[in-house]
Amino acid sequence: MRILSVLAVFLGLSSLVAQTPSDSFNLMDTVNVKSVKLRKLNDMLSDIDGMGIYASKKNEIINIKKLNTNLATGIGRIAFASIPGLNIWENDGAGIQLSIGSRGLDPNRTSNFNTRQNYHDISADPLGYPESYYTPALENVERIELIRGAASLQYGPQFGGLLNFKLKDGSKATEAVQINQVLSIGSKGFFSNFTSLQGKKGRWNYYASFKYKKGDGWRDNSQFSQNNLYGSITYRPKASWKIKLDLTHMNYLTQMPGGLVDFEFYRNPVRSIRNRNWFSVDWNLMSLQMHKTISKYTSIQNISYALYANRKALGELGPINRPDPLSDRNLVEGKYRNFGNETRLLHKYVVQNRPSALLLGLRYYQGNTHNVQDFASAGSDANFSFNNPGNAAFSDYRFPNRNVSLFAENLFRLSSKFSLTPGLRYEYISTSSNGFYKERIISGGQVLQENKYIDYDSRERGVVLMGIGGSYFVGKSSELYVNVSTNYRSITFNDLIVVNPNLLIDDELEDERGSNIDLGYRSKLWKNRIRIDASLFCLHYQNRIGLGELLIQDSITGPRVASYRTNIGASQSIGLELGAQLHIPLNRKKDLWFNSFTSSHFIQAKYISGASNIKGNFIESVPAISSKIGLGLEGNHWQFSHTFSWVGEQFSDATNATITSDATRGIVPSYMVNDLSIKLNYKGFHMQYSMSNMFDAMYFTRRATAYPGPGILPADGRMHYVTMGFKF
Repeated sequence: MRILSVLAVFLGLSSLVAQTPSDSFNLMDTVNVKSVKLRKLNDMLSDIDGMGIYASKKNEIINIKKLNTNLATGIGRIAFASIPGLNIWENDGAGIQLSIGSRGLDPNRTSNFNTRQNYHDISADPLGYPESYYTPALENVERIELIRGAASLQYGPQFGGLLNFKLKDGSKATEAVQINQVLSIGSKGFFSNFTSLQGKKGRWNYYASFKYKKGDGWRDNSQFSQNNLYGSITYRPKASWKIKLDLTHMNYLTQMPGGLVDFEFYRNPVRSIRNRNWFSVDWNLMSLQMHKTISKYTSIQNISYALYANRKALGELGPINRPDPLSDRNLVEGKYRNFGNETRLLHKYVVQNRPSALLLGLRYYQGNTHNVQDFASAGSDANFSFNNPGNAAFSDYRFPNRNVSLFAENLFRLSSKFSLTPGLRYEYISTSSNGFYKERIISGGQVLQENKYIDYDSRERGVVLMGIGGSYFVGKSSELYVNVSTNYRSITFNDLIVVNPNLLIDDELEDERGSNIDLGYRSKLWKNRIRIDASLFCLHYQNRIGLGELLIQDSITGPRVASYRTNIGASQSIGLELGAQLHIPLNRKKDLWFNSFTSSHFIQAKYISGASNIKGNFIESVPAISSKIGLGLEGNHWQFSHTFSWVGEQFSDATNATITSDATRGIVPSYMVNDLSIKLNYKGFHMQYSMSNMFDAMYFTRRATAYPGPGILPADGRMHYVTMGFKF
């Protein structure tokens, strides 16, 4: 009770008991109403939206219904084009995996964002392995919400912030049964079939969908197939209650063509010199959400969710500049068994006739991951079976994790124009590893010596995160905002695993910490037909974990240099993000509209401390400049859109190497890509033609050190798609 009293004083709760007149809450409703009739692509979250407080935070909403693109492919470059500051890796042209980063953060499988679906986690393990192997089918998505690093207080400690996919639930259905059928065909054998049913009757509404897509891939040896099944059912026993259950199943199998060295890429980027590499994912999610409106002023939400999933990577991962030895392949299998619960309480109140709000939350998470690395068959098929089950040749680890979080934010409206939003979050984190690895000496295909090393590590810590935001309205529709928030990243599985005796780990290895600062201006002009959002930011990253070198004394060989995993230093990213949208009528009837958007960023991201070969270098995977422009015309029954993307040069590692013989490190050159889409629609029917990379640009976005490489991973060339859809 004493802790709650202190928290109440901090959040100013002593003033809310006496003042809860209904007319003041009508004022709050008026303040937070946003127009939903606008036809523009993006919007922003209200100060209070659902069960979250977003005042003074940099955030964007992508309305999927307004995207004029082939949703079947789900290409991240196009779907997120209107969001400034994002760096997107193009791992495949089918949208199976999404890899986005921002502000100097690694894009790999969006691991630096807290990635959620319907506000619950979907990554493999948010603490120990925060990589997202599952991306929702865009046909199922109603909107995408992106909140930058200042989201940490409500959604976890991640430096990137929150990426949430809000899926359809049938609540907008007008009949008991409505069917949506979409077929898409395209280049290189691409085929997609999407079917959804939704309905609403009485106190019930439901939504269910199934999607299947396949293709041969743009490169040789890059075929894929994917199944995606999603369903939700919502019951409202009373006006004040909402109970929702949703289930997700996704699986895919893809052949990985491997990487290329530089001269091979420039000679023939379609070529593949690996045909034995495969990747398989099976993802199962379940969530149960309960929402109770206690009064006009107070609501409570409880979300329980579970993940039952696995992923398997099979292949030859030797240097790409050497021939495939055609020996037994390497198989890495990961199994993820997670459970979590998050409860939120939102209370609206009034101080001196100014509406404010308090958000309190409690989160519990428990995860268990099992990783095994062993030999598999020497064939070329997708045979994900170990040669010696139960006796791993490389390693066998279990990673139990536990997390308890408490968080609170309060929106104070100090005047009709000025508001403050302080926040606080406490994290208890427990991460462990328990397993073994083996060291083998092999000659002539025979094992001459094998040493088995038992490895165990366990860490517990408590972390306090704080933040505060401020917002000042300049006129009715223009706002200045500032937000400062601390961030945190715990040691991941890769930091805890000892691969062999030549890799030493710092006994005093520390978790990574830092902060995000945003200073921005956003405005809606000319009857909300123009939207502008410009912001300066600074992301400071302390204790960045990486590999260094350590001179040790060996009793047999004498002094030698060993790889040493430690906190290599600090980095800082400072930049400007510019986003603008225009949606204007071209005639008096307003049946012809011109649409345009631009999103750009300018960033300097460097290591500001650390080893002599690191300090002063540019941070990897950060283009200094990128710019995207969208142009479109829209009539009552048709749409035309063109998107131009230009991304500047970037380095692929912290040493800022320009080129290496195995192509795992080096420059990622600047590139330009153009995308085109034309859509016709009439009542319940639509037809669409899309062309991605219309000028067949030859480029790549990343160099991989392991899966799905190693080496340069070429992006897709020109691809054509035709889509037909029916609603009835």
